[in-house]
Amino acid sequence: MKFENFFIRQLAQSNSPDSYLNSETILRIKWLMIVRLITVTGIVGIGVVFLRYPESWVYLKPFSIIVVLTYILTSLYLIAFKVGISVVPILYVQIIFDILLVSATIHVTEGIESQFSLLYFVVILNGSIFLSLRGGLIIATVTTVVYSTLVALEFTNLIPPAHPVGLPGQMGVSKEYLLLKVYLHLCFFYILAFVSGFLAEREKQKDRKLENAQEELSRIRLDTDEILRNMSGGVISIDRFGRIVTFNKAGEGILGYKEKNIQGKSCQDIFQDDIPNFSQFLLTSMSDGREVTHYEMDLERTKNIILPLRISTSILIGEKNFRRGLIAVFEDLTDERNLQDRIRRSEKLAAIGELSASIAHEIRNPLASISGSVQFLMTELELADENERLMKVIVKESERLGRITGDFLTFARIKPGSMRVLSLQQVVQDIIGLVKNHPKMRLNIQIESHFPKNPIYVKMDDGQITQTVLNIALNALDAMQEVPQGKLKFELVAEKPDKQTPTFFAKEPTDLGSAKLSISDNGCGISEKNKRFLFKPFFTTKKSGTGLGLAIVNRIIDNHDGWINVDTEEGVGTTFSIILPLI
Repeated sequence: MKFENFFIRQLAQSNSPDSYLNSETILRIKWLMIVRLITVTGIVGIGVVFLRYPESWVYLKPFSIIVVLTYILTSLYLIAFKVGISVVPILYVQIIFDILLVSATIHVTEGIESQFSLLYFVVILNGSIFLSLRGGLIIATVTTVVYSTLVALEFTNLIPPAHPVGLPGQMGVSKEYLLLKVYLHLCFFYILAFVSGFLAEREKQKDRKLENAQEELSRIRLDTDEILRNMSGGVISIDRFGRIVTFNKAGEGILGYKEKNIQGKSCQDIFQDDIPNFSQFLLTSMSDGREVTHYEMDLERTKNIILPLRISTSILIGEKNFRRGLIAVFEDLTDERNLQDRIRRSEKLAAIGELSASIAHEIRNPLASISGSVQFLMTELELADENERLMKVIVKESERLGRITGDFLTFARIKPGSMRVLSLQQVVQDIIGLVKNHPKMRLNIQIESHFPKNPIYVKMDDGQITQTVLNIALNALDAMQEVPQGKLKFELVAEKPDKQTPTFFAKEPTDLGSAKLSISDNGCGISEKNKRFLFKPFFTTKKSGTGLGLAIVNRIIDNHDGWINVDTEEGVGTTFSIILPLI
């Protein structure tokens, strides 16, 4: 076996340019070499020992020469492969030398009466297998010429006897018997060459057809896999038993599963704990034979996370309308839903803004009259302690109501300001200076900033951006009032555009990408319930808040064609990320 593997490795490493040298041919050549060695060292030796000649030791010397010669020739064939000689000439040389070796074996045994003439058929069979019909007929012809020559030379005593029995002519063999035997060998030589060559040709044709079919199938599978791999939407297919057959890369990104981990497994077992309604939908659609188009569903994942999907399904039908399985194409609707919410919120904010402006104008004028009148009365009248206290309450509450109406007007009048191309790093550094000197800043709060070395330029109204970032930072300080060691972090990065990911920008961003400013704290965090209402006007969790701060922030960022995102966990902290298009 080691010898056999050695030949395989040597042939596989050959530098032969022949396309003929494929894996099947290497295997057959290996088989030919091994059989040749086994035949010479085994079968011939057995024949010497166990044939009817008791004095078989007489043959040891010539047979030893034949065995040694066979090993030498096999080594030469191997060297020929190594140096890159063409395969077909090597095969012809091998087979012709095999014919000569068989002839030598016949000569040293009984000549024309030798039973080893049957080895010619093995050689012709090899020629037909490797060299097809034409090559087999050529080998049969060479064999006929060599065998006939050997018989003629022995019969006419032109070759000295190499076996103790003597020459056929000395044994009384007639010329007619000799011709008949040669003729029968000749007939069988050509019959074997023709039949085996014809079968070898048919086998090679079938092999070529099978190889072409396999290549075509492989190409189709590669094309299909390439299509599935590059589809922007997720694709999953299951068989009639509910086992996952296909799951593409986009599906991995949407659902968070790897194809190698789930392929071939039951979709119910895989999705049961995380998204059970997804597996139930697939199995029900397949069992009912139901096909849907653009069906929207919400997958309820762990930690109360909702994953909205749009899904279309098709039933895979086999022969006789047999259901083979189901294929589903799905896409993540998170970005689309966010955009829809943003549009609705913008429309609502616009309506609220107009209403707020109207109400603020109607309230502000009489409120100013009330406040002014009360302050005048306080200076003109001598009031008792209780009355003076009540007057101060009226003034205080009037001022608070004035601030609220002022916020209303600010919210209603937010418009794109004076846009200039500025360094966002410089603006944020100025804001950090304001935060450090703000009354809400405490000694146990640490401020960190992480900015890139190269400046990031954004087209913006620095006053509005300052108002936005300062509002978020002050909210962070409020959230860290109960934290023993607070940390407020400002981080700015430039992100390259990702064409695979839907954009949040109201307008098309530049090819330069976007600037992302993250403001993080380790405060109390925001509950999932309150997170949904963060940017809604008049929603607040503070005792004295108006609920317009983040609504104003949202409108300012919207006017800058940007987006704001919130990542929060109750009891851990909050990160506000402001994304603006780069210039």
